Amino acid sequence: MKKIGTYLVFFAITVVFMSCKKDDSEIGTGENVKNGDVYIAGSYGDIAKIWKNGVAQNLTDGSSKAVATSIYVSGNDVYVAGYKKNTQGKEVATIWKNGMEQNLTDENNYAYANSVYISGNDVYVAGYEWNAQRAHIAKLWKNGVAQDLPDDGDYTSAYAHSVFVSGNDVYVAGTIGSKAVLWKNGTLQKLTDENSWAQAFSVYVSENNVYVAGYENHTPKLWKNCDEQNLTDVAYSGFASSVYVSGNDVYVTGYVAGEVGFRAVLWKNGVEQNLANGYASSVFVSGKDVYVTGNVGNKAVLWKNGVEQYLPNGNYATSVFVVEK
Repeated sequence: MKKIGTYLVFFAITVVFMSCKKDDSEIGTGENVKNGDVYIAGSYGDIAKIWKNGVAQNLTDGSSKAVATSIYVSGNDVYVAGYKKNTQGKEVATIWKNGMEQNLTDENNYAYANSVYISGNDVYVAGYEWNAQRAHIAKLWKNGVAQDLPDDGDYTSAYAHSVFVSGNDVYVAGTIGSKAVLWKNGTLQKLTDENSWAQAFSVYVSENNVYVAGYENHTPKLWKNCDEQNLTDVAYSGFASSVYVSGNDVYVTGYVAGEVGFRAVLWKNGVEQNLANGYASSVFVSGKDVYVTGNVGNKAVLWKNGVEQYLPNGNYATSVFVVEK
């Protein structure tokens, strides 16, 4: 296990939702949410999009650059995190609930929302915001209230990539400087030291075990309770982007270097499965079915149990969520 550091608790500031409007494209309010429905977030050109069972729906109209990075379905509600550029060309951290757009930050700084998780009535979003005095600051928003995630005191850039809630505990995976890190209820844990280049992209908690996917020195890695495992035996080969645990099985997606470009891959309990030449961004398991999203070339893709399906009008598929069967 790597060394663990403890830091100050969150500093909370209030963030006002700057806008609340609905795009012309209809995003269902949940009346049609059924068990087995597959939701995917992504983008096409400058348009943030979702797909429900392969049918595309626009979150934005393409008048400015926007990306949907994460999706979560809770009851009758569909939540999507991402960002969009304002008229000044600055990215604004954004969340869409049933297609209704809400800004998490004002329009003065560059900010990004990377991950959304719903626990009960609470909405958690992880991301980061540019600060002229301290570079990027890792952020966690709970019901629209922003909290700065503590750094390690060296004032380097910090990024929050993924959030997961288990009971009363809130876990955030991310990066400070060149270190992969994990925050638990605001307490910082370093997964790697300063002597490597690493990032943590995804966190999942199951039966008190904490799994984090990312890379160190561009070698795909999985950390379980801070103990690391190389997913390949080839150094400088790629990264791991997402982790999901189902029963006794641990699934990780990512990419590794291939003969031509990169290969999208899925690891199940450390065993690698090649999906296609491309990138895999997210994994979700429902029953016996394994869903992976990513892209091949400039086309958004869903793999279900390894079978490839191109998503209409999509360049990138960043996140998948399946309503449990």
